[in-house]
Amino acid sequence: LEENQVLENVKRQGEYLFQQLKRLQEKYPLIWDVRGKGLLLGIELAINKSGDPFPVSVSASEEINRFAMEHGAVFYPGKGTINGLEGDHLLIAPPLIISKSEIDKIIHILEKALQQFMYTRGMEENEPFRKRN
Repeated sequence: LEENQVLENVKRQGEYLFQQLKRLQEKYPLIWDVRGKGLLLGIELAINKSGDPFPVSVSASEEINRFAMEHGAVFYPGKGTINGLEGDHLLIAPPLIISKSEIDKIIHILEKALQQFMYTRGMEENEPFRKRN
């Protein structure tokens, strides 16, 4: 581990990944929070900037992950973070030896997945979630 400077890479790339996720948060209102440490990070998803959860029936994290998988990335979707039922999140845990260019690919795929989710739900950038009729 020392020889390959894995810990240094985790610190450096983890900070870069965190910054890129925060950048996406500024652009997409459905990312309510970004948290974690190193290369174990998560994004919490919400209907609006107040943090109101998506309806359970939407399965936002699973749907976003499905779109991401179509583009070549797998995240760890989860729900129930608020009360056991409501609250969606995606866990992002890339390999410890990931490079900056690989993080850029992950972010690009995540952004495409977020855009697809928003499009299918009738959402626009910087606009809160609306239920489809």
